[in-house]
Amino acid sequence: MNRKIPALVLVAMGMMGCLDREYRNPFLSSGESELEEEWKRDLNGNGIADSVEFYLGDCEAAPAECLRRAREASRIAESNAKPADTAISPSEDTIPTIPPPQDTNPVIPPPRDTIRDTVVVVPPTVAVTGIEASAIYIPMGVPKATPSVHVLPRNAKNQGYTLASLDEAVVRVSGTDLVPVKPGSAKVRASSVEGGFAREFTATVVVEDTNTYETAITVAPMEMTAGDPAQVPEIAWTPANVTHRGYSLAGSDPAIVRVVNDGGPERCLPVAPGKATLTLTTTGKGLAVEFEVTVKARPILTFPVSAISAEDMLLDLGGPDQAPEVTIIPALASRKAYTLLSNEPSIVSVSGKALHASAKGKAVITITSVDGPLSTFTATVRVRVKSVSASDLTLARGERAAPKVTILPADADDPMFTLKSGNENIVRINGNEITARRRGRAVITVLTRDGNKTASFTVTVNNGGRDLGNGGDDERDAD
Repeated sequence: MNRKIPALVLVAMGMMGCLDREYRNPFLSSGESELEEEWKRDLNGNGIADSVEFYLGDCEAAPAECLRRAREASRIAESNAKPADTAISPSEDTIPTIPPPQDTNPVIPPPRDTIRDTVVVVPPTVAVTGIEASAIYIPMGVPKATPSVHVLPRNAKNQGYTLASLDEAVVRVSGTDLVPVKPGSAKVRASSVEGGFAREFTATVVVEDTNTYETAITVAPMEMTAGDPAQVPEIAWTPANVTHRGYSLAGSDPAIVRVVNDGGPERCLPVAPGKATLTLTTTGKGLAVEFEVTVKARPILTFPVSAISAEDMLLDLGGPDQAPEVTIIPALASRKAYTLLSNEPSIVSVSGKALHASAKGKAVITITSVDGPLSTFTATVRVRVKSVSASDLTLARGERAAPKVTILPADADDPMFTLKSGNENIVRINGNEITARRRGRAVITVLTRDGNKTASFTVTVNNGGRDLGNGGDDERDAD
């Protein structure tokens, strides 16, 4: 029987075999239903037993004949695998066989739907787009200092950079460190190895390290909305009068929160909803602390801010940071986040949502809502009296003099003080002038108007001149 089985019938039979997963062999006759399992399987679902395909390849004979030939080829292969003295020679009309693997077991190809190709994905190389650097203060006597320099973006593959001092008489370069030479300020140029991007920053060498350094810092968790402007973290510095409050940020997931720097302090830019852990490292003592930033999805229905304002502020130099009293209209605005920007950061700097007094003077602060409205207010830094002292005096009877009173700091905004005599019979006070009345000693108290700081000194009145007052001899008036 040389008729071929119609291709359509074979395809249909194969599809049925895949659906019910019963590997029925269309090449089997009714009398051969007890064949071994490997002669019944049709794992690739093409309607031809896998073993027939393996031993015979394409067979154009009747199904039963194809099965017979395949089984005969199998027996011959097994005979060939035996030692030469026991092998059975095939007959002349035997169909040439395909030698099987050494273990003689049929190799059944796996179903096509289980084959998976291994795809190696090479991550894209992130190119350098810029470089950033912050000013640094270096005390004389330290061997070297490392400035805060970062290649942008932070995840760029090539993070290499070089430094070049524009005034080596003040500071020299040693690798990526700076070596102080003499007091003064010098410009230093940082250049990325890739792309040659450059940024200049100031390195100031001070004679004596009079800076107040941080002993501890904490950073409040941040909650932001995707698409909002970048914001600086809220940092609490200990002590409150830390001189230089520089820091750098490193993010764990830039797809959620990205660190940005446009010349000022580094800020957090919310990119997509989620949570990310960032690390803040101070540039003074290198203290590091982690904090969490939660980015929320932008709400569908929002009430935009129509106006935002803040009252003028009075800050004390060396005092704690203060947050402005902010008014947002309407009160039910959906997004109440805002940013602060100082026009004089050397006088008043921004620390999150608070202001830090850096020097005596005034600064204009711009407060901007994330919805756009903005306004300005004034922050004035005053210098409070820290201490007062006075030197003892020796006067002759009838002499008038002003005591030598020292107010610190010398540029205190309110250096006014009052004097009080402990014995007005000996010394009388008239404003800030002392009049010696009689021989003896009197304790004078100094009281500042700012801060109620006090000090005391002694005025000794000796012989000479004449007594002032109602008379009396010297002995009687002595203290």
